[in-house]
Amino acid sequence: MGHLYAGRPGRGLVVAGAYALLGAGLMLLALRAESPLSLALLLAALGTAYALVAADAFLLARRAGPGYELRWFNRWYVYVVALIVVSAATNRYGALVRREVLEAFRIPSGAMAPTLLVGDHILTNKRAYRVGDPQRADVAVLEDPADSSKLFVKRVVGLPGDTIEMRRKVVWLNGAPLDEPYAVPGEAATSAPADYPPLSIPRGYYFVLGDNRDASNDSRAWGPVAREKIRGRAQLVYWSSGDADRWVRWERVGMPVR
Repeated sequence: MGHLYAGRPGRGLVVAGAYALLGAGLMLLALRAESPLSLALLLAALGTAYALVAADAFLLARRAGPGYELRWFNRWYVYVVALIVVSAATNRYGALVRREVLEAFRIPSGAMAPTLLVGDHILTNKRAYRVGDPQRADVAVLEDPADSSKLFVKRVVGLPGDTIEMRRKVVWLNGAPLDEPYAVPGEAATSAPADYPPLSIPRGYYFVLGDNRDASNDSRAWGPVAREKIRGRAQLVYWSSGDADRWVRWERVGMPVR
């Protein structure tokens, strides 16, 4: 909009395209961030690029000076149309990024504790399962098999072709106990079963469990999950808050999800 006002709509389109590509590239790099500092630097780079776009439009308008003659596009109705078009394009671009690249989620329950806590905000890598299949021990975002409007975050435990069962809250995979350092068996008296009969996982399906086994609604209740229901891999905690004594849990910001 600033470039349109300054009489340089072509330059504005080029700058907008470059900014969109830069933003997508930085978001992909953010999925690989290994520390709060690296995540902060990427966010700072995106903010700097945004400021430079605005500064470029401002300098162009300033150079034009009071002698600038209004062009056909320097009319209020053109600005309104341009604003509508830009807003629509931004929404479509955002939807494309969320569908194809990454999406942000907030953790509302303790079903994945201690890996993910209530109040964690995570980035989900949507490309991970477009170029490959879910792997064992992945933390995945998936649709509720009964209601696609609801999403869960669970850990992939069983792959297609595996035989899985639970004995006294211990997962047995293909006849051997599974080493799960991330899992919390718990001692709470809940409806979560301590045992689960042997099940051969069909092709195209995955068995998922919450790390906090006594507080998780998962494949023990609704069976294996179809491949197409798995949306992406939880990659990074980009923000975390919710403790009564702390507004931000800084030690979790930028933490990879493993």
